Amino acid sequence: MKRISYSVNRTISGPRKARKHNAKVPTIDITSLCDILTILLVFLIKNVSMEVQKSSPPPKMDLPTSFQNEQQLQDKTDVILVRMYPDRVVYGLQSRIVGSPQDLISNNQVMTSLVNELKSDYSEVMKHDPDGQPSILFQADRQVQCEFVTAFLALASNNAGYSNIFFSTIKASDPNQIFRQE
Repeated sequence: MKRISYSVNRTISGPRKARKHNAKVPTIDITSLCDILTILLVFLIKNVSMEVQKSSPPPKMDLPTSFQNEQQLQDKTDVILVRMYPDRVVYGLQSRIVGSPQDLISNNQVMTSLVNELKSDYSEVMKHDPDGQPSILFQADRQVQCEFVTAFLALASNNAGYSNIFFSTIKASDPNQIFRQE
């Protein structure tokens, strides 16, 4: 019998490559990853514990009070109401218009008259109650720009001497109404 031999031509695909037995397998160094995860874990635990403190105030801490209606505000003689709309600034419970928000920045006459009224009311409260703390309840419409609120704060705190200024938004649908009727 004739023997048939098959020969393989290895020159077409190139020479055969041998495997390296000592080749390095790629690895990931997880030491720095563990450090980062530990820091994140500590940070998250710290923030969760801070959220619990926010919901329960420390003992002997006085939280600010709010006014539910106009009558409660009228009963408090040491609180001055100032409301700011995009087109006007309204002073007191009598709703006297003192100017526009832009006037608080650019018109010296409006700024001076507002500061004089604030100082007058401050001294009036101090006459009746020397231990009292005159406060301002500042209500602003949502469309009022921040620069106008900042200008009023500078006038009330720096020029008129108020240290207690409370903030709220105007909820009433009628701009002449102080509080939303429910």
